[in-house]
Amino acid sequence: MFPGFEKAIGKPGFMEENVNQHHAFEPALKKALAYGSDTKPADYSASTLRGIIEEMAPGLREHLSDEIQSMLSMRPYNGEALMRVYKECVAQAGKQDKVS
Repeated sequence: MFPGFEKAIGKPGFMEENVNQHHAFEPALKKALAYGSDTKPADYSASTLRGIIEEMAPGLREHLSDEIQSMLSMRPYNGEALMRVYKECVAQAGKQDKVS
């Protein structure tokens, strides 16, 4: 979505900090996804999952908080173009496999 937003507003790199923040918590997110996919129900441990979430939480919280300002800073730009990017991304996300 971020590259689409940058293209719509004509400012390459505008969302770079947000992208960098994604990279910071991505390993823990992948770990959580793998744990949820690979762990047999009998082996599931809420404390293990909680630990993974706690590992991811500081970076994710910072990112979500900062992202609000990033979105608000796009107000002066073409709202219709930005909404098209958003809707295209939502449509693509809806097509993704939710199981694997």
